[in-house]
Amino acid sequence: MHDLRSATPVAPEDYYPFIAEGKILPHCAELSGFSPEAVKLKNGCEIPCDLVVLSLGSQTPIFPFLPDKYRKMLETEPDGVQLYRHLLHPRIPGIAFAGFNHGFMHVAGVEVAAQWLCAYLRGELELPSTENMEKSIEYIRQWKRANIAFEPSRSCGSNARFQQYIDILLKDMGVSPYRKLPNIFAEIFGRYEASDYRGVSEEYNHKQKSRSTPLHPLPLDT
Repeated sequence: MHDLRSATPVAPEDYYPFIAEGKILPHCAELSGFSPEAVKLKNGCEIPCDLVVLSLGSQTPIFPFLPDKYRKMLETEPDGVQLYRHLLHPRIPGIAFAGFNHGFMHVAGVEVAAQWLCAYLRGELELPSTENMEKSIEYIRQWKRANIAFEPSRSCGSNARFQQYIDILLKDMGVSPYRKLPNIFAEIFGRYEASDYRGVSEEYNHKQKSRSTPLHPLPLDT
């Protein structure tokens, strides 16, 4: 059985009931242009609107703002670049990729990743050797290719594994992943939400004050 795709669509709450009630009218057609007051479709329809949101799909990421030698490292694979912890390329200094770790709790995942990156950039978190990071990257790349159907951005997502991924980032930083304690029943049976990660920065900063040596990422691939 294949894992969920990185670009798995999730319908907004009440989307289908609103269609059934006529509150939303979907159109299946290509965009041909705009007028001052409407969107024009190739089937001849014009849809009056005040606001247009362009959701352009999921393509292989490109990096035209980087030098060619780095672009070759990032753009060679057809399913996108696989990063260490979905955040860093071991051979490209001075750049990090917050947002390459999308899953089903994307905003919380990016915020925890940003805290992880801050710890690294401040020298509070020491990375493994380049060789060990590349071994981890290759393991995850091959696992995804064996277990996730191809798509151009397959390398970018933690998908349904987002809980494990966030837990590992928190443990890397010495922060408890058990965000619902001391309510043991909520921890075991409750659904995690973005609000459960409130206070991660404060907890990390408080613990960091008593540390005299850098943290090190766990020897786990994710």
